[in-house]
Amino acid sequence: MSRVDGQSSYAELCNVTGLGGAATLEILRKLKNAGLIYNPGEAPSTPVPAKVATPAPEPKVKIEPSSDQRPRRATTRPSKTVLERFDDGSVVDPAELIEGPDLDPVMKARLVRAARRLGKLSPHELLGVAADADHTALKKAYFVASKELHPDRFFGKDLGSFRGLLERLFRAITQAYETLDKPQENKGG
Repeated sequence: MSRVDGQSSYAELCNVTGLGGAATLEILRKLKNAGLIYNPGEAPSTPVPAKVATPAPEPKVKIEPSSDQRPRRATTRPSKTVLERFDDGSVVDPAELIEGPDLDPVMKARLVRAARRLGKLSPHELLGVAADADHTALKKAYFVASKELHPDRFFGKDLGSFRGLLERLFRAITQAYETLDKPQENKGG
């Protein structure tokens, strides 16, 4: 059901899920009743701001109680997305942004800038972790990057040459994770 993107029809979703029409429609009904999705052409009652148009929020620290109600360690949410971290603000030729009509122009520019810097970034810079990051920090950084850049996130979208940039960037981040986490695995076992 990760393909519920607001553009695919219910019939298309039924065809691609592999769950069958009845099961897919039942899931869609539950999501609709919960207010998590809208029918095609229906708009949410309050507009949802675009991620790239809003400034990055300040990092927030959240203390979560454990099951026995004692406070657990604070977790910090990253203040920038992966592509925001890679964005050096350099000039991008508008001709480079023509392809990929299903991508936001800001994201396209950030992908171009990230691709330019890719060979110059260390594995730690790619994941946005400190040199002494442990397995947990590496895994969390990789999960955040995967959520933003995994090619499956853009399934069915017309990305043009940006699909290749996304795949290249995702491979580099995966390689960085595997490189940095390998010594951690050997120490622990």
